[in-house]
Amino acid sequence: MGNLRSRLVVGAMAVLVAFSGCGDGDDDADPGAQSGTTETTPSTGAGTTQPPAGTEFRDAKGRYSLRIGESWDKLPASATAGVGAEVEAWAVGAAVDGFTPNVNVLVQEFSGSTPQDYITYTGKGGGGVVVERGEVITLPDGTPAARFVLSQENEGKKLFSLGIAVTKRGSAALATLTTPEADFERYSKDVEPLLQTLRLLNS
Repeated sequence: MGNLRSRLVVGAMAVLVAFSGCGDGDDDADPGAQSGTTETTPSTGAGTTQPPAGTEFRDAKGRYSLRIGESWDKLPASATAGVGAEVEAWAVGAAVDGFTPNVNVLVQEFSGSTPQDYITYTGKGGGGVVVERGEVITLPDGTPAARFVLSQENEGKKLFSLGIAVTKRGSAALATLTTPEADFERYSKDVEPLLQTLRLLNS
């Protein structure tokens, strides 16, 4: 994915990260240069309570953990420069027409106390972001979370995002999948079980 040029669109509470200029190499991203720690978990059979197959990522500050897909590629810090928040991002598929489907995670201060508060706050966002739907769900470990779908026009492309957010003591962690509209359902099916492993740690 060499010579990435990044376009960052911040809307509502989600960071929509767009990448263009992908090649065969990976000059800018160093998959081994994770800013946190990882631990691999093997696949398990259907119907178990084990987490999805993948690697548990913990950010360097120990604020959150998320299981990342085996085929995801860590994106360089330069890809999220200028967002105004510390964001970790992974490419989850190949670029199409200049956009790379991606997952990004951020932790932010949050004045509310519940997932419903987070959905309400997200609904007040501007920047052309539309909240298509929002709901409070229970994650597999029993944690309540906000789940929402956002849409936005970005440089002539319709983008959709699936967000999972968890809240704890004045903080919120948000994991967001963003793809072109045509690919959204396909990626959501595979990625959402991993997004639902998001945990706030020492917040």
